[in-house]
Amino acid sequence: MKIRCAGAEVLYPQPYGLITAGAEKDYPVDLSYFNIMGMAVGAHGVEATSDAAVFSNVDLEVAIGSKKDIKLKLPFIIPGLGSTAVAKNNWEGLALGAPYFKIIGMARGPIAAAMIGKTIGNAVKSKEVPVYISRFGRTIEDIFVTSTELKHRFGADFDSIPAGAIGLYTYMQRIAQGMRS
Repeated sequence: MKIRCAGAEVLYPQPYGLITAGAEKDYPVDLSYFNIMGMAVGAHGVEATSDAAVFSNVDLEVAIGSKKDIKLKLPFIIPGLGSTAVAKNNWEGLALGAPYFKIIGMARGPIAAAMIGKTIGNAVKSKEVPVYISRFGRTIEDIFVTSTELKHRFGADFDSIPAGAIGLYTYMQRIAQGMRS
């Protein structure tokens, strides 16, 4: 492994994409100087004895979503962020394993679509729609091509759908269309 250095700080672990983390910093205080001695006391939902309060009896299941209808066995989300080389080398294995552990996997494209949708929604609310967006319209209904479908499907509740969610839905519909072609 090659490392490009600038002083005492490691900047770019090489080969890029295969090495996903690097850290070698010269700080005046190192965490190894500290000895934190903590103790977990008590238990919730199980008898507080060393026989009953063991890891296999711990329930980490959580429910997420606006209706708390998405159940996860573990409260983990795998973000698919980083360079394309990092994603190429690591994402597939993580994504394939996620359903077995009921873990959510998130990818860069959908995250960007939701963020852009939210940004457009904020611009529409403030009536400061940028020129490059205003050529499509100045309302959520004009800008997002799936608005008509969503308005028909949800009726009056359409107005309560966040613009980020509409952006994400629009993105996913484009992916689905591409897969059908």
